Amino acid sequence: MIGLKKLYITFLLTLVGSFAFSQKNIRMVCKSSLSADSLKRPLFVIVIKNENIILEGKKIDSSFSRRVDTRHIDKLDVLKDGAATALYGSRAQYGVVIVTMKKSYPRKAYRELQKYAAL
Repeated sequence: MIGLKKLYITFLLTLVGSFAFSQKNIRMVCKSSLSADSLKRPLFVIVIKNENIILEGKKIDSSFSRRVDTRHIDKLDVLKDGAATALYGSRAQYGVVIVTMKKSYPRKAYRELQKYAAL
């Protein structure tokens, strides 16, 4: 009987824990100041169906983060130093955050993200 009770408690803790840490949306908090360090932002690249959407750091705000649903993210990669500049040039001197979306990413959401693309 004790073994069954222990199994039940473990199941409940696992169930509660999985709901406690799951998130539907990404929340990005950006702080700004007038110092030179505030200009050191990474380059964001969204990869959707093998197409790269390159986002400039100054265009990423709360409206952008509300459009990215974490259920559609396949993986996140961070490139630093020489690897970042080798792939993306001088714009990536402060690193690159690559967000790869799942193949089933909705077309409407894809068009919304393209609004943030660098010219």
